[in-house]
Amino acid sequence: MPKCLQCQSERTVQGEIMNNQGRPIATFRPSSSKLFSFTLSHGPELISNACLDCGLVWNTVSTTELSAFVKKHCDP
Repeated sequence: MPKCLQCQSERTVQGEIMNNQGRPIATFRPSSSKLFSFTLSHGPELISNACLDCGLVWNTVSTTELSAFVKKHCDP
């Protein structure tokens, strides 16, 4: 598990930030995405982490998925 970005604690958990219907609420879409790019995905899914010591919640994305999305759907 990653260390907390705020307090450096190793007591972190991975999860999802969900809406009230039980679905993940967000994906990451780079600002350089082509305006009329057709894709079924809006970008890589966010991976959420939370610190059990200070309460910080943060998101990351898969570098592989992000690189593939940018290469296919973004302006250089």
